[in-house]
Amino acid sequence: RKQIEDGIKQAEEQLPKEQREQFAIVKELVAPAFQALEDSQGLIGTIEFKPESLVLGLDTALRSGTNTAKALEGLKPSANKVLPGLPSGKMMYMGATNNGALIKAALPYLKKLAPDGGKALEASAGTGSAASAVGIPLAGIDVREVEDAAVAAKAALSAASDSLSSPVGKTPIKGKPKVTADAATIGGIKFSKLEMEIDIEALGNQEGLPEEMKAGMVKAMKSMLGEKITIWIGGSDKVLYQITAPTEAIAKELFEQAKAGKDSLGSTEGYKVVSSTLPADATLVALVDPVKYGSLIVNVLKDVVGGALAIPEGLGKVKNPKSVFFGASIGLE
Repeated sequence: RKQIEDGIKQAEEQLPKEQREQFAIVKELVAPAFQALEDSQGLIGTIEFKPESLVLGLDTALRSGTNTAKALEGLKPSANKVLPGLPSGKMMYMGATNNGALIKAALPYLKKLAPDGGKALEASAGTGSAASAVGIPLAGIDVREVEDAAVAAKAALSAASDSLSSPVGKTPIKGKPKVTADAATIGGIKFSKLEMEIDIEALGNQEGLPEEMKAGMVKAMKSMLGEKITIWIGGSDKVLYQITAPTEAIAKELFEQAKAGKDSLGSTEGYKVVSSTLPADATLVALVDPVKYGSLIVNVLKDVVGGALAIPEGLGKVKNPKSVFFGASIGLE
């Protein structure tokens, strides 16, 4: 533990000043990780080779009455009802079940990330399944099962604004976020709009980088994020929708895909393979398309260090790639 904490401290000291706050959550997770190890009866690691996949597993059983076991009270893995219905073709997918209990268990750590102590996030979390899909250029949708869509939508507006000013993923914003209530009606649901103008130059102004690389960083950030983040939030029938899209037309397209299950993630061959390999019941699920993610990294490198590296011209350009996923799931009970 001391070696890990010393390593984190050394890494933190090497970072530019503006990035050091992002290490807050990493430092906070060391203690509970070792507490969980102390509270375990044992660990089992597995590796399985299948024709379509390689599967790695790690299981532990906790001693009852321990701190870690108490922290997980109320959690039980189950099938995610929302995830398969999200639009296909995105780079990254995240899903959670029993979402309210999960947020409650994580609240001590969320308090260090959000100025309001995580209350808004807890209020908007919902109680059932939740899932999100994100693509680059930045566009995505988050769907959650909630008890009261109106209350959850109001809290989600606050949580979305707070998340961009938290120590993790801190994004420089020009001025204050602009909120427009009932800015659009999509699918018969009124959506409020949250707009935040990004200070792209501040994102690219990393300490110690040559001017040429800073300019490349600004170019890469503009291509990924645009110059403004626009979030549309609304809900009905105990479902909350949070859509990140630059225009109302794109927001409507994402909503209709998710609502109708048209061209959904669950219909793709890649999802069918990875979902048949992962446990049917889980607390958290994450899927990453390695082709899209790899293309993103290559294109960022072209912008930032393209002149210093011999990157082949065609690298990073993929037309209609077959859906393939790296998948991971965590079951807490």
